[in-house]
Amino acid sequence: MSSIVCRSTRRPRLRHLVAALLVVAAGTVVAPSSLTAPAGAQQGGTGFAVEPSGPQGTGSRDYFVYSLKPGQGLQDTVGVSNFFDQPITYKIYATDAYNTPGDANFALLAEGDAPVDTGTWIKLPVTEYVVQPGQRADIPFTITVPPDATPGDHAGAVVARPVLPEQPATSGQGLNVQRRIGARVYVSVDGPRQPALSIESLAVSHDSSFGSFGRGPATVSYVVRNIGNTRLKPQAFLAVKGPLGITAADTFPRDIPELLPGGTFQVDQTLDSVAPLGHLTVEVTARTVGADAVSVTRTESFWAVPWLGILLVVALVLVVRWRIRRRRRRRAPSAAPAGSSRPAPPREPART
Repeated sequence: MSSIVCRSTRRPRLRHLVAALLVVAAGTVVAPSSLTAPAGAQQGGTGFAVEPSGPQGTGSRDYFVYSLKPGQGLQDTVGVSNFFDQPITYKIYATDAYNTPGDANFALLAEGDAPVDTGTWIKLPVTEYVVQPGQRADIPFTITVPPDATPGDHAGAVVARPVLPEQPATSGQGLNVQRRIGARVYVSVDGPRQPALSIESLAVSHDSSFGSFGRGPATVSYVVRNIGNTRLKPQAFLAVKGPLGITAADTFPRDIPELLPGGTFQVDQTLDSVAPLGHLTVEVTARTVGADAVSVTRTESFWAVPWLGILLVVALVLVVRWRIRRRRRRRAPSAAPAGSSRPAPPREPART
């Protein structure tokens, strides 16, 4: 028989005792204990928290993290803390997680969308629970990995949402703002781990204006995608190389948010001043370290026109041609003045 434990520091009133008896009759236990708001939870009568719990309470774990084999299961506890000034009914359910495209935020399926992965592995004994002000409900749940689950990392969450009445209409329309909080669930299913990354849609634009003699900003955009079956938190390295491997510009490593399998992160990075060395190559590397170490590199070429160098070459060519012409003029014989004639030399008389 599973039990939901509700903890508080307040002395239960009569109506609370009645509620407790009703809960016990349904197979639920209520026990008093202290409740402290976790870091990041709103206090002052406005807020709630959802986090891993257990016999020692909350705070020892940030997320639910499991390593299980296909067909294996276990039981755990999620704590729902109520920091509102009134009893709140919370809807409790499990769902799948994913990365939002582009910014790789950890996101959950909409409440109306049915989970197909981790959210279906989690079973809760209740779908709604009333938590009194200043109390925490410790709700047990089971998680069982299906026998045909694919190896690698899967993500989901146990979610709580306060069931609040719709706000009165102010301009002919009702306002119903719903806030939900999920405790992350990471499940690593036993089997071959295949960490892999790819760099996609690499593009470069460079402003090689004549006024700056070719030195100008370059904007590099690319997408880092997790194409493996493990969650990864890579770093991206960006460098611009010129002829003979000369570094025209580089940046500090960029931290990429955690990417779930299939997750993507869009990077748009501007290099303020790129040396105009002509034909340049952008080199982007994404890599991780540790047990799931992986590295991938992609390059893209572009031109940074060295206007100053071109002007110097043109000027040098003009100077050289001028000196050659001048030298030729000095070596050439001087021409006779126009209209002047020189008498022919006298002929010698023929001898007989």
